[in-house]
Amino acid sequence: MEENQSPQALPQVRDNRVLFGILSMVSTWLRSETYTHGFLIIPITIWLVWQKRALISSCPLTPNYLALIPLSLAGIAWMLGYLVDVLVVQQLALVSMLIASFLVVMGWRLFKILLF
Repeated sequence: MEENQSPQALPQVRDNRVLFGILSMVSTWLRSETYTHGFLIIPITIWLVWQKRALISSCPLTPNYLALIPLSLAGIAWMLGYLVDVLVVQQLALVSMLIASFLVVMGWRLFKILLF
């Protein structure tokens, strides 16, 4: 970094809106007993994917560019949720964006294998 560059020019974590959405979900899991099962989702998902590793390794990646449409719609929904400050819309759209991005990258065949 140059000496005359100001610290404001550097990207800051607080400006990452998607990270804020993830942290707000984790915060809800920590505060509410109703949602504490959220911490089990990632380890269970990893275990389920591990169980299907043979099928996954035999299936080629064939990107599905049509899935960019639902990915874009989920992104628009997230932006609208952000603009009106409704966390539940942002969180639902964030999860939808994650699922749609997997479909874009992996394609239908691999996506169907990973459906639990």
